[in-house]
Amino acid sequence: MRIKFQSLFLAVYILAAANAQEGYILPQTGHSGTITAVGYTSNGKHLITASEDNTLILWDASTLEQLNVFGGHTAPVRWFRPLDDSSTIVSAGDDGLYIITDYTTGEVVAAGEIPSGPGSSIFAVGDGSTLIFVSSGGEIHVLEEGDEEPASAGKLPLEIFTAIDFNPETEYFAVADTSGEVLIISASELKVVARLSRSTPNSFKKLIFSPDGRYLAGISENELIYVWDVTSRSIVFSTKSGTGYSEQLKFFHNSKAILYFLDDIKIAAYDLVTKSELFAYKPFGEITSLAIAPGDKQATTAYFDRSVLQWRIPDRMVLNKFEPSTDKVKAIHVDRVGSTILFTTLSSSFHIWQKAQPDQKKYLQTWDGLVLSSDISPSGEFFGYGGADDNIKIYSIADATEISMLGGEKFGFVNSMKWCKNENMIASESPEHSVVLRDVSSGKTEKTFTGPKSMITSISLATEKGLIAAGTILGEVFLWKLADASLVNRFTWSGSPVVSIEFIDEGSMMLAASEDGKLVMLEGNSLKETAGNLPVLDAVTSMAVSPDNRYLALAGDYNEIRITGLKDSTLNRSVVVSFGAADWMVFSGDSRYLLASSTDGSVYIIDVATGNHTGTLTFFNEGEWVLVTPDNEFDCSEGGLKHLRLIQDNRAGNIPPGEQVMYKKGLAEMILF
Repeated sequence: MRIKFQSLFLAVYILAAANAQEGYILPQTGHSGTITAVGYTSNGKHLITASEDNTLILWDASTLEQLNVFGGHTAPVRWFRPLDDSSTIVSAGDDGLYIITDYTTGEVVAAGEIPSGPGSSIFAVGDGSTLIFVSSGGEIHVLEEGDEEPASAGKLPLEIFTAIDFNPETEYFAVADTSGEVLIISASELKVVARLSRSTPNSFKKLIFSPDGRYLAGISENELIYVWDVTSRSIVFSTKSGTGYSEQLKFFHNSKAILYFLDDIKIAAYDLVTKSELFAYKPFGEITSLAIAPGDKQATTAYFDRSVLQWRIPDRMVLNKFEPSTDKVKAIHVDRVGSTILFTTLSSSFHIWQKAQPDQKKYLQTWDGLVLSSDISPSGEFFGYGGADDNIKIYSIADATEISMLGGEKFGFVNSMKWCKNENMIASESPEHSVVLRDVSSGKTEKTFTGPKSMITSISLATEKGLIAAGTILGEVFLWKLADASLVNRFTWSGSPVVSIEFIDEGSMMLAASEDGKLVMLEGNSLKETAGNLPVLDAVTSMAVSPDNRYLALAGDYNEIRITGLKDSTLNRSVVVSFGAADWMVFSGDSRYLLASSTDGSVYIIDVATGNHTGTLTFFNEGEWVLVTPDNEFDCSEGGLKHLRLIQDNRAGNIPPGEQVMYKKGLAEMILF
């Protein structure tokens, strides 16, 4: 298992002050990935959500204001539990790590590898000072407070099972074997003490104890819900439901009722004592997680669109709601002199920022489908984008209006495009996956470069050497002469998609990186694997070369960015600034800063010389944006202030006039230009 421990301890949001109690500015962005788990803290004052974006978020339960973001995991977080001391949580993810975090300060209390990897189940005992890990093969490990790592503590009396739960009150395991039988096992003796009845054979995929251990609920592979009275070993409730994103069933804290949801049919509550339904209703949208607050008077549901809704039990009155409004940047382009920056977002909108212009920032929302590729002209006067109709639309930077369209002859996706340095030509993918060179003024196809039979992922030109290159999704690199479109060479060094191709020193050298972490160099007509001080990563999500050809930046799948000197072997920096891998990177025009668009939805600005994080830029719907520095200074659009909160003593509030001294108008321009 590969673990980057420098990522492990990035547990406090990068914009937060070292001590959360002193106050810090936090954009209200929400999760950028599907919410996988929701839970209340033991005092009921806070909510915590886990997500496929590798993070956990702390929320104010009374307002659904975002209070902090916890990182450290390098893969989706699937499970967490607030521990009973009212200040810590333990989380686990697909990365095979467990992390114990003090959610009042963001401090990592303990962290390590889960024995037997991410397939293990984790249970907290008592006040949370003891953790129990059970592997998929039944091996048990126990971590006591103060231990450096979990210690072996025996084995369950069966090697293969389909579901498991543990109740700390009764110290019983509930385990479903492959035949569908549910066994109750004593944790102290590791012996079977009971076998629960069932009406028909079923294979169970989830088992859940009630808080007091009296009841056990099970969800079967064929979508049946059973609830047993553990003492009498009898079934007290069963129902049939459909299938959904994730089956959810929660016991009330008093253990007398259950709240359950499967598919989009309904949320329902059933009283196990009176044997009656408390309520049922059809939810708004597909639910991915469900939680009940201490006191059993409120519940929270997370939806597939990453919104969070808190409502009252039993009348379902909505108490508060959070809906994410971030607009993730998918591509960044900078002109030749660094005076214009083009941000392209997932919602097919564009943010155009210019240096020392009367209208420095422009916002353009397109309405003609998904933007698949984009680029800016070297002079910064124009930009273009391609979509799913084999057309490239050209816009003027000055007023963000369309001036021409390069039309294709038939339907096709423009997955990649590159503006030529002379500005008269644009190279782009054709429907047949060739590369075509089009005249920007007339739209005429001047040359066609053939050979690729699969999607083009990257295009690069070295007009000084008369060369053009393209990488494909199959890990191929094609190199042609610009003059006659003849194929110079074809390289296949990886079966993984080519992330990026960059020419260096006017075409005397070419670098290509693939998703599986292979970085190769072309010198002259020979392809070889790079050596020396160039970084080696397990996987690559993005690559960039600085305009002065001094620096190479590679982003990996552990939220890590490596900045290396191409001509200076002493520069080798590792930067961890985000809660998601950087999927697009570009250097500023003067090569001083690296802009990295992360899968968490933000753009991170990194000082190349020091490796320090300079600021985080976040875009929201309708063109609003905010930039926040590690010193809590901020700049924002006219409506951006509504997306910022001042967090003090684990409470969120609007930034009061007295604190707006932290607002620095023009800070974004000063940093980026």
